[in-house]
Amino acid sequence: MAILDISDLNDEQRRRLMLAGAAAGGTFAFLLIAGALAGSQALIADGLDFAALAVSTGLALILKEAPAAMRAGARLVITVVLGLIGLAVALATLHGFAARVTPEPSLMGAAALVALAANGTTLYLLREEREGTSVLRGLWFAARTDLVGSAAVLIAAGVVALVDNAVPDLTVAGVIVVLFFVTLVPELRAAMAQWESQRTGIAAPPGDREAH
Repeated sequence: MAILDISDLNDEQRRRLMLAGAAAGGTFAFLLIAGALAGSQALIADGLDFAALAVSTGLALILKEAPAAMRAGARLVITVVLGLIGLAVALATLHGFAARVTPEPSLMGAAALVALAANGTTLYLLREEREGTSVLRGLWFAARTDLVGSAAVLIAAGVVALVDNAVPDLTVAGVIVVLFFVTLVPELRAAMAQWESQRTGIAAPPGDREAH
């Protein structure tokens, strides 16, 4: 994820950003644990977007006054790390199709409700930004999209309870992972271009710069 430029945000906006990032980080950890306990790959995959949001907001606050080269390096490193985490989830999902271990639907559904509540919290915190030009506007729309993913996990839990097999869970996990990489690959290219521009002193193309 791009490290947001929050220099133009006021104190209240930064406070809301910090709360949204903290909620995302906590939800990511919760979904990892719940997914492992329930045997649900969809819950773990749903945590990827929360991880990206937590990292993006956290680094924006930590590195708000850092040199451009440091921000570019941090952006590249964290994008690669998120990619490796996503790859691990993808491989675990593929293995799940072979193992076909049915997840526990009650715990899966309860955890999906927590994820929905977390997305709803982010939408509420950033509600005043959805019509503006602030960098927080993009986070609001991202949370709205992630809400759909969490809803899909909840629906998958219901289907798992009906059919008593892992296919609905693994299918939703696969779709979430694919969508995660659809957004991550362009971000990785942009991070590499930004790092290269800092290293060589040649300006990166406008589309490859940090989000503003």
